[in-house]
Amino acid sequence: MKSVLAISGFAALALSNPAFAAEWTVGSDTNPIDDSVTVSASIDSNEIIPGDTEKSLLMIGCLKGEPSVFIYTGRDIQYPEAVDYRVDKNPAEKIGASNFKGNLVIEGPNVEPFLRRISAGKDLVVQAIPYSGPMVTVSFSLEGFAKAVEPVATACKIRGLGK
Repeated sequence: MKSVLAISGFAALALSNPAFAAEWTVGSDTNPIDDSVTVSASIDSNEIIPGDTEKSLLMIGCLKGEPSVFIYTGRDIQYPEAVDYRVDKNPAEKIGASNFKGNLVIEGPNVEPFLRRISAGKDLVVQAIPYSGPMVTVSFSLEGFAKAVEPVATACKIRGLGK
């Protein structure tokens, strides 16, 4: 099965791979201009976005050597700089993000600590307040995360993730 997934410059050739638990989609794409490789791992949320008809998407990617995390919410978030998330039954934490066309984008120095926190978990819950509509609360299974994120960690030279 092949499909193209594009979110904010990430174009990933999605490959269905039964070796990845919890239905992670892992792929890569080569930029025809500079031959740089974009690598990504993504998974759908466990539920449909409140007030919507589709699921959220968690995508972890490496574009030109820089890691990013995208969480599709389907709407612009009012306070993206203070998005709540919780891994398993650990205390909830806040993370700074930005809005991009219905996506929460985590970039820069926030990415690696966030990935390290979720790498040890089994479940991730993200909650954010949109400008209009109900609060967005979505959850993701992290089963298979280590194996799925390995190509991203390798491409972005993030040590201690994967395997």
